[in-house]
Amino acid sequence: MKDYKTERVVILTCSLDMGKSILLYRNELLRRSPIEIPEKWPSYSFRGILPFYLEQIEGENGTLKLWIVADLSGKRMVADLMMDEISSQPGQGYFEIKFIDREAESAFLKECVLLFLQYIVVQYPKRLKALFTLSMANESYRNSLLKDCGFQLYEDDGLFLTWKLDIPDKENNNE
Repeated sequence: MKDYKTERVVILTCSLDMGKSILLYRNELLRRSPIEIPEKWPSYSFRGILPFYLEQIEGENGTLKLWIVADLSGKRMVADLMMDEISSQPGQGYFEIKFIDREAESAFLKECVLLFLQYIVVQYPKRLKALFTLSMANESYRNSLLKDCGFQLYEDDGLFLTWKLDIPDKENNNE
């Protein structure tokens, strides 16, 4: 998969080499990296799923995809992004984006979500019919942005909100 960027942010596919560097050789990565790698990056959920992802890449199978997000002008890592198909529900996927802090989220969330939806999701035209994500009920900026991007509130349990985006069939939209 290719990498995607705007003038301010780039979303890079987490390659096998990058994943191994993050997981096994973090100190070396910190020392050699031309950009800043904050202590909080990547998120704990990203770190937790990384071994499974690396096995999947080496076995050349699976649907889990991971990306890393960098601030181009600040020259630092700011977020990570994950997407996977929901195995019990064919055609449906889940995505999650985690930022290193609230400042990075307010600065880059909109660009990252738009890049993700405009370029990455379209690579799954036959496989994904709907995409889900979660947010906290009190995250007004994130919730407003998801709504503005076409997500519909799917479930509200009081603390967490589940959002759903229906993905139009690419063949039926080529008018």
